[in-house]
Amino acid sequence: MDVTDNSSSKKKDVATMIDAYYASLSEHEQEGYAVATKMLGSTFDVVKTRGFLTWFVANQTSNEK
Repeated sequence: MDVTDNSSSKKKDVATMIDAYYASLSEHEQEGYAVATKMLGSTFDVVKTRGFLTWFVANQTSNEK
């Protein structure tokens, strides 16, 4: 699945993945993302971050096994 696809049918799946990604972060990492969201506002897109993309690839690999 392309996580950058903006079709309405995939938005719910992407939101679920983002929630799972945030849940996997340490408290310190969550604070960092909160600062980034506050400072960058609408220009911040967690789906395009290196951390999320790395997590996404790792989860896709583990789900295929």
